[in-house]
Parts: sequence; structure tokens; C-alpha cells
Amino acid sequence: MRAEIMITANFKHAWERLTPQMRDIVTGKIGLLAANRGHPSLHVHRVRRARGDIRICYITHTMRVLFEIRGGLLCLLDLGSHSIVDKVHKRPL
Repeated sequence: MRAEIMITANFKHAWERLTPQMRDIVTGKIGLLAANRGHPSLHVHRVRRARGDIRICYITHTMRVLFEIRGGLLCLLDLGSHSIVDKVHKRPL
């Protein structure tokens, strides 16, 4: 079953800075994430230092998506390089 998707302002801001080619890649990976969070190519895992149950998904070798599941909703928190993971412990709950 495909999860409904919600995007945050941080994710939207990062999305708007992407090239059209990278947007296509991200769209495909987000679709896969919504359909099957356990897909091996996504390398989904929990971010240990995060408050709450924030997870990370690999988009490319250098790009990540931070997300969490809220009920049946896939909430996309942020998009960017690994530095978004390094700062995740500073995020408000």
C-alpha cells in the first residue's frame, strides 16, 4: 500500500534548488519509499541522534532524505547532502 506524502517547508525549499534531472531522480526514489520503505536500494535506517523516530533514505551517493512516519503519513522533512543528518539532533520535535 502506498503511503500518503506530506512535505515540509525545508524539503520544499531544497526541492526548488534541484535541477530538473535531479528532481526526476528524487521523485522516483520518493515513489519507491512511499510504496516500499524496506526496498534495499533506499538504505533506510533510523537516525540515532535524532529526537523522535526520524529516518534517512539514500537518494544518490551524496543525497539523502530525512523523513518520519506519522500514522500512515510519510512526512518528508529535509533533502540534501549528508550534512542534513549531521544537524538532525538540532531539529525541534
